[in-house]
Amino acid sequence: MTKWNISPKSYGAYDEHNLNNVYGEINGFDLWKIISEFPILVERFLDVGSGCGGPAMYLVEHGGCVYACGIENNKYRYEKSNVLLSQKGDHIQQKVEFIEDTFENHSFVPYDVVYCCNTMFDVYQNSKLVQKCLNECMNIFILFTLEPRCLQYYWKCVKVSASWKDNVNVFIYKKP
Repeated sequence: MTKWNISPKSYGAYDEHNLNNVYGEINGFDLWKIISEFPILVERFLDVGSGCGGPAMYLVEHGGCVYACGIENNKYRYEKSNVLLSQKGDHIQQKVEFIEDTFENHSFVPYDVVYCCNTMFDVYQNSKLVQKCLNECMNIFILFTLEPRCLQYYWKCVKVSASWKDNVNVFIYKKP
């Protein structure tokens, strides 16, 4: 059976004892560049597993979207994202929101783009995430995995820099 998921462990740049390196984060500029090339205006962006919130804040700060929401279930990373957000100006603070919870409890429907660096998700979580994207994403969703169930919506693959390695594939799926 083909393994569709990737993780920082497979790239070798992984420190088992540093939990902040485990989740990984996309370079904010790379995410902004991807979104700026979309054929739709991105007003509402959702980052599932938002970590410390860097990419969501970068998008709002640089005009990649009007509103960004991050969902994070790790208490430390959720709290850190709010500390980092509090250091931004009011114009950013009013347009970015972080929620401490799991993605299963929130609808993907209101968002133009749903993004997830799902390399840390286990098979069960990825299966739930993919099904939720298929059921609820109305426009575009971005994953770090090439998902067989999503192939009918496959749009393109681009290379990005992530906290664990440069030139990592992300897969963009677009619903008609």
